[in-house]
Amino acid sequence: MPVPHMIFGADIVKCLLYNVVTSSYLKDIYHTVVYLTVRVIRDKPGYFALKMQKAMKGLGTDDQALVRIIISRSECDMVQIMNSFQQQFQGQLADWIRVGCHDKYSNILD
Repeated sequence: MPVPHMIFGADIVKCLLYNVVTSSYLKDIYHTVVYLTVRVIRDKPGYFALKMQKAMKGLGTDDQALVRIIISRSECDMVQIMNSFQQQFQGQLADWIRVGCHDKYSNILD
């Protein structure tokens, strides 16, 4: 049975990124859309864990992005996202949220 992310023995992301659109502006947009789509298909919890980490990384927290992800994902998804977050970033998602949001969302974490 073929591997879902492989085309003719090559990685689907590489095939799509390097062989389709010729206009440089459209190519950049196309590459971004295809890349993000394939990332979500390959590892949805990992994708959302990365988006949450980026929302909390650095100075300030992107509350809108963080809340959007938390609200849009089901409880089952959030368990998978928390596990993926811990694997990728060696820390608990709830702890990152507590620190990054200064206890604004502490009631949803407990």
